[in-house]
Amino acid sequence: MNKNGQDGQLAKLRRQMDALLPALVTVGLLYAAYFVWRYGGLWTENDSAVFAKVIQETIHARSVLFPGQYSHGFGYPDWVSVLALSTGIPVPILSAYVMPFLGVILMVIGTYPAFSALTGRRGVGALGVLLVLAVPEVMFTVLRGNHEKMNVFLMSGALYALLNVVRSSATRQLALWIGVFCLCTFLNVAANDYFGVSFAAACTLMTAIAYTLHRRSRASTDLKTARRTVFARLVILTLCAWIIAGWVMVVLFPSSLYDLSLLAQALAQLRRLVLFLHTSSNPYAGLLEQWANPVVAHLMAMFRWVILGGSAAFWSSQVWAVIVRRRTLSVRNMVLLGLYTAFSLLVAVAIPIDFTGLSAGSNLEVRDYTYFALFAAPLLARGMARLVRRRRPRAGPRVDRAQAAGSWDKTGQVRSRAVGTALLLLIGWGLLKTTLDPVVSNNWIFYTESELQAIQTFYQRSRHQLLWTGPDNRLVFVGETWEPLGAHGNHVEGYAAAAGTDDYLVSPAIQAAVRIAGVLAPGPVSGGAGGGGDRIYDDGAAQIYRPEPGSAFAP
Repeated sequence: MNKNGQDGQLAKLRRQMDALLPALVTVGLLYAAYFVWRYGGLWTENDSAVFAKVIQETIHARSVLFPGQYSHGFGYPDWVSVLALSTGIPVPILSAYVMPFLGVILMVIGTYPAFSALTGRRGVGALGVLLVLAVPEVMFTVLRGNHEKMNVFLMSGALYALLNVVRSSATRQLALWIGVFCLCTFLNVAANDYFGVSFAAACTLMTAIAYTLHRRSRASTDLKTARRTVFARLVILTLCAWIIAGWVMVVLFPSSLYDLSLLAQALAQLRRLVLFLHTSSNPYAGLLEQWANPVVAHLMAMFRWVILGGSAAFWSSQVWAVIVRRRTLSVRNMVLLGLYTAFSLLVAVAIPIDFTGLSAGSNLEVRDYTYFALFAAPLLARGMARLVRRRRPRAGPRVDRAQAAGSWDKTGQVRSRAVGTALLLLIGWGLLKTTLDPVVSNNWIFYTESELQAIQTFYQRSRHQLLWTGPDNRLVFVGETWEPLGAHGNHVEGYAAAAGTDDYLVSPAIQAAVRIAGVLAPGPVSGGAGGGGDRIYDDGAAQIYRPEPGSAFAP
């Protein structure tokens, strides 16, 4: 083939690859559209409710520095406050209808360039993004109303800048990408200090692991000399990440120093765990009860084990090739293997910390797994691409070159279509877990218009009353989302009904939740319409009951 023909094919390939980003964004938007459509926008959960409250308090205070601000970072409340003030969209509507779409767009346009740079092929990078779309744990974090949509995007941007710093030769280009890396790192820490520090720690571990792999390989003397500059730049970027994280936490937003007390608490409880083998809590107990039945629970975790096992297998083959066969890896491969190993270690460290029962929550393993999956996806995509691109058969006496190439292309197409079909099925199956669909889940994030109207009426018409809303916090989060500043001293509560509870909310969803949980419920709930209380509110699909007074003199 002549040079003009080769250039034409390369140009066509670039156009095809450039078309991948709009296609990936389209798939992501369809994913977000289903997430919003499934409950008609009537959904919320713990983090979404917490940040809806913080955002509205930020708007009310007209500052990011006020008592009660989210102590781990001001970036996300500040960003959404600006969006709410500039668009006029109420915060609950913005969180439920708009932020899922923004979250998935940020995830795609952040991870696609980073994965393409890590793997060296845009097609493999696109496959990595599709793998991320098939991980419900990752998608839930970027769709719900919290800071992690920013963290995923900014961490991906910082990684892309890091790879460009490593391979830049021009001084102006090098300075530009160092600036981008520092900006993304700063915004990442401002959004959440824990994930900002986790990224700095991962860069530290990655640099050490990459250097170890390089030293173990059979690199030539010239290559070893050339890569000294690479590792020097990695060390400098890692120091920049730590300096930025420390400056934000100590100088810019001192409220985040609260995490140091959590660190001291975790170390003390880890010491108790090691010395006395005593756990303060077990966050993994009762996981099966969160799903409709044990079979569904295992099916929901299916792809988690697929991405974990597949990425671990390919990682092992790559590390084996370096340690035993002394194979030389490219810089991007060393960075990918190093980041994968680093976040694997962070997940491993998070598991015993979860058993200590930190006051900030015992779900670090779940949160760290999101970022482990982000780097497991491109690693698994590389392994899958290697399986799809089977080695071309050699032409022999009975098989000419055209026939061999044709059989290879046909096999590759069949495997590619099989992989694509399997991924689409996994993405569809993962939607059930991402939305916590009542078909498979016992923990729900939806609510009804009648339940919302009942809660808003309670806040407006009652004075210093307690309203019980079910055996969980589903509607407590609704109250925090729509009435973040409270009203007239009223309070909404869930779980076991306290003795001092004044009113009880009854709806079909609450009664179904009571039956599933198998708990004792107040008379109005277990008795349905009537059943031991005065009905003081009824909108047709939700009622509020007040227990009958014990005597004529009871209030």
